[in-house]
Amino acid sequence: MSKVTNKEKDKALQAFYLHTDKKVSDDIMAILYSDGYIEKLTSVNGSVIRITNKGKAFYLEGGYAGKERRAKKK
Repeated sequence: MSKVTNKEKDKALQAFYLHTDKKVSDDIMAILYSDGYIEKLTSVNGSVIRITNKGKAFYLEGGYAGKERRAKKK
């Protein structure tokens, strides 16, 4: 897995938040999924990946870059 920046993760989270059809890399999706910010729903009709409520709140609080800024302030 390559080094993924906070800005790249925030852009991917923004794509899910705004429901845009932007292509997100598998590496970034794996990170967002493991952090609990996106989920995959499957049914007999197919599957969909969507942002969770936790992901929406995290995005609105500034995302990964905002988290890093808050950590530096302390």
